[in-house]
Amino acid sequence: MSGDALTAPMRGTIVKIAAAEGQTGEPVAVLEAMTMERSINAHKPVTGIVAAVP
Repeated sequence: MSGDALTAPMRGTIVKIAAAEGQTGEPVAVLEAMTMERSINAHKPVTGIVAAVP
């Protein structure tokens, strides 16, 4: 992966946004697919602060 975009590894439903504005760290979100939950982590080292969560 390159750039700043974060993509899901599979089709599913985002069931939780784990990142909040002003937060640093991981995970970013939790995806549910086929009755399993999977954390979506940033693909780059987290060096900044979450500016906005749409």
